[in-house]
Amino acid sequence: MRKLSTLMILMLVMAMLPTFATAQKGPAVEVVGDDNTAVAIPSGYPAANLPEALLYDNGPLVTHPGQGYMGADASVLQTNLGLNTYGFGNQYSYGYRMADDFTISDPGGWQVDQVLFYAYQTGTYAYPPVSTINGLYFQIWDGSPDDPGSSIVFGDLVTNRLAGTSWPNMYRVTDYDLQGATRPPMANVGTAGVVLPPGTYWLDWMTNGSGASGPWAPPISIVGETTTGNALQYTGAWAAAVDTGLGTPQGMPFQVYGEVLGGGEDPDIEVTPASLYAEQCPDTITTQTLQICNVGTADLTWTLTEQPAVLGGKGTLPAGATSQQAPAGYVPQRAVTTGTTGGTVLLLKNTNPWGSVAVENILSANAIPYEVHGSGEFGSLDFGLYGMVYVQCDQDQAFYDAYSANAAKFEQYVVDGGFMAFCAADQGWNGGYLTAPLPGGMTYAFYGENYIWIDDPSHPTMAGVPNPFYGSWAGHGVFSNLPVGAHIIAHGEASAAPVTVEYGLGSGWFIGLAETLEITYDYGWEGAPVLPNTLLWGYAWGGASGVPWLSEDPVEGTVPAGGCVDVTVTFDSTGLAVGDYFANLVIDSNDPDEPQVVVPVQLTVLECGNTLTCGGISYAFSLDPYGRELLKWWVEAVDQAGAIVPLVAVDADLTWPAGGPVSRTRLTHFDGYARFHWGSVAAGTWTIDVTDMTLAGYSFVDGAQCSASVAGK
Repeated sequence: MRKLSTLMILMLVMAMLPTFATAQKGPAVEVVGDDNTAVAIPSGYPAANLPEALLYDNGPLVTHPGQGYMGADASVLQTNLGLNTYGFGNQYSYGYRMADDFTISDPGGWQVDQVLFYAYQTGTYAYPPVSTINGLYFQIWDGSPDDPGSSIVFGDLVTNRLAGTSWPNMYRVTDYDLQGATRPPMANVGTAGVVLPPGTYWLDWMTNGSGASGPWAPPISIVGETTTGNALQYTGAWAAAVDTGLGTPQGMPFQVYGEVLGGGEDPDIEVTPASLYAEQCPDTITTQTLQICNVGTADLTWTLTEQPAVLGGKGTLPAGATSQQAPAGYVPQRAVTTGTTGGTVLLLKNTNPWGSVAVENILSANAIPYEVHGSGEFGSLDFGLYGMVYVQCDQDQAFYDAYSANAAKFEQYVVDGGFMAFCAADQGWNGGYLTAPLPGGMTYAFYGENYIWIDDPSHPTMAGVPNPFYGSWAGHGVFSNLPVGAHIIAHGEASAAPVTVEYGLGSGWFIGLAETLEITYDYGWEGAPVLPNTLLWGYAWGGASGVPWLSEDPVEGTVPAGGCVDVTVTFDSTGLAVGDYFANLVIDSNDPDEPQVVVPVQLTVLECGNTLTCGGISYAFSLDPYGRELLKWWVEAVDQAGAIVPLVAVDADLTWPAGGPVSRTRLTHFDGYARFHWGSVAAGTWTIDVTDMTLAGYSFVDGAQCSASVAGK
């Protein structure tokens, strides 16, 4: 009977204890009497920094300014009113989350850049206390997270978004011990970067720290108030965050920082991603998305054009060398000529100007076909086969003598409708002197100078060039006897004479340049963009336009305040040789602070043979025998012809709402699909990223189609 009585007593005591959900891993709240004094370990994160404007404050935490330990502020738990909860469990290690709401009423919405939350870890601290917080994970819902109809609009519970953490000069204490110093709340700033239209949203967050206790999230505290909000807590299931003493609902202090959109004067452009890169096989087409957003307060109008990329140069000019003085040991390099088939661009040179093959590199990087021919072919070569002729700088004397003998042929080419760019900069490392008039009768004379001033900054050849621009030397000559109607694009500072001139001649167009184009480009002097600008502009003048392996849709438009537009960028490797190709996408807009955004683009054409890539990724949700949400991914492996391939080892990185990434490998079945399964008790975002596909005789080609994400139900 005595044993039975003891058992009955134990059962009665257990019945009186509070009950918790089965998923709960630790205490959900810290209450009066909990005095864990574990030693805090500093995390080393930078101090919280809030450069943006405060958009929203959900409520105060300080109740007694200056009345705490060492004159700090105090956040008082008012036990005299019956309140009993210092803070709510917000432990990342347990998956405990807090949630609270805010409303956007501004018509243009908000650009949310940062969110500040509070959390503390109970322990013994030096003064002033150093933050132990080392992790902040949050997401934003378009409704209450316990509503099945709500969706996540930003963030996840996998990415640590902590940007800074510091002590805001306060302690969490009771009203009978205002000098307590074991619970210093820390201000923890998380990065966002999302545009939200008007509506009501819920923040959902977890915190991690290096101390043994918590982290705990203190509730809003107002003197004399016992009900402070409508926050939720997740400890296995969502429930109202209520004080354990009175059962009254509590709110959570947080602040939202960023910018109000709409209703103002100026647009503000944001372009993502900052650069584009595609890697694909020959004769294939892939697409990527470029997003243009307007985070300003007025309509944004924009246009998109393609421009050549300025490739890497040679670094520092050799000691003692200038554009006129060759470095010690320099030997003129004979140009490598090609056969005659007729092409888009004809390059004329005997020697590489200043030892440079920059022109060939620029044209190759933009997939523009060209031929190279020397002065020995001037008499026999049919210029009419080419849409553009470029006469290169710094040639030997044989070249200029042959030009003089065939000058009438050069002029006739332009008269008949051709486009000719003639770099007249002579007397460089290859030693030739240009004396004959240029097409149209314009004459050239040598004049070395360091600074060039741009007369027409809007001209396509001068895009991205500072005014003035410098080189050693930037110019090797000046022009005179200009034809009627000639347009001066730039002039020399010392000479005050034209150095870049264009004009129409018959049915064609001629541009003369006295700048040291190739050496300026190779060594990265300020006028470097002039060379690729001239080549691409001339190429477009001849009937072609843009970069042949690149296209975009749309290429212009208007984005309202707070809005975004997706531009589909297409990479087409049809007919391209194996190698790297470069270009820029230039977005001009009416943003007064940033009127032009340049997005570098690179296409790498692989030597593929047989290839494998993702034909598609599909998924389905279900429940496993333990009641967990189970996500099944199906990854299809296809070859270069789009046919399914069985027995392929597919490597993928997986994340789920409360963890990851983990790497897994699965084989494709005879239907071509590899299957990946993962379960979770937490709601949120799941992702998969296929990192490799392996099968003998095949190479893997990655792409946007090899990644996917989905929000859990």
